Amino acid sequence: MKFIYPLRNRRLIYAVILFVSLLASNLSFGQCSDPYEPNDSKSTAKPIPTNQLIHALISTTLDVDYYRIDISASENNLRVILFNLPANYNLFVFNLQNDKIGSSKNKSLAPDTIILNELTAGTYWIKIRAKGGSFDPINCYNLSTETSETPFKIAPVEGELLAETSVFDLYPNPATTNVYVSCDDENVTATIAVYSLTGQKVYEMKETILTSTTTIDVSAFPAGQYFLEVRYAGGREMKKFVVTR
Repeated sequence: MKFIYPLRNRRLIYAVILFVSLLASNLSFGQCSDPYEPNDSKSTAKPIPTNQLIHALISTTLDVDYYRIDISASENNLRVILFNLPANYNLFVFNLQNDKIGSSKNKSLAPDTIILNELTAGTYWIKIRAKGGSFDPINCYNLSTETSETPFKIAPVEGELLAETSVFDLYPNPATTNVYVSCDDENVTATIAVYSLTGQKVYEMKETILTSTTTIDVSAFPAGQYFLEVRYAGGREMKKFVVTR
């Protein structure tokens, strides 16, 4: 016999499951396992069911996690929550056309939430990457993807939790051999240049397609302070970094 629970009851049941799973993860000992690797790109994204809680790792400084979900016409409202964070991770959602349709980049260990109501039925991708190359090879994050027949309420985020609106992230800083440029969006065409404090251009990468992480070799740069410039269709960003020897 198949039981059909009212929507309100299903949400309550899911909330209880979410709470119990979080409690269990906080009480667990030892290293958390990650069955979803490799999933470092959109092409290797792992399919996950909605209305279930998953646990996974950002295990290295270059690790990025991608997941694939399917949204039905009957339950086309989506709420994605990234929480129980061991480090500062950011959350993004992309559609089939590779457009970023949702992002959450709250500061520190604050949970990230994306609500997308009245979506077109189809496949969507979830991307998780760390801020500034943070990672934790032992402790998992939790990811919740909930769908509903009715729209989710969008709650405001407290101002002190909001992160910067920059699309790019540069790390490590200071650097010795390489710096990495991470991009929120997918397959952005950009020109990257590095300038010394005197304004001399010491590096340039023209019209390159940026993936999740782009590597810049600074091993031959003299010790000192530099500015990294990223020019792309959406604008221009400058970031300061230091090379040490």
